[in-house]
Amino acid sequence: MTDLICCQGLFEQAIEVLQIVEADGIEPNIVMLNMLINAFGNAGRYREAMSVYHHIKESGVSPDVVTYTTLMKAFMRARKFEEVSSIYKEMEYDGCTPDRKARQMLQAATSVIERRHFNTTTKPLFY
Repeated sequence: MTDLICCQGLFEQAIEVLQIVEADGIEPNIVMLNMLINAFGNAGRYREAMSVYHHIKESGVSPDVVTYTTLMKAFMRARKFEEVSSIYKEMEYDGCTPDRKARQMLQAATSVIERRHFNTTTKPLFY
């Protein structure tokens, strides 16, 4: 249900649904929360995606590798490549084993950062 709401761009309603569910004593599962992170990420709303991640951590639910890679993807879509490395490190610190997709995203973000740095520090050979 949350996925359907998010696909239609009704993010505030999705948050309300989660709040109602939690108020009734039902804890949303990690799959539902990962879908919400993904929907925010796809919409370029990386701050909201990060808020859902913080909510996961605060509620005592353990983020899984999908949580972290989905969050990394949200930051990559928003062109916040520098943050991808921090998310990856936090994944490792929290004891979650990165999968191939997480490593590929880290590599892609690092590559973009290196290209940016190279382009700003190199001078043309001829003026």
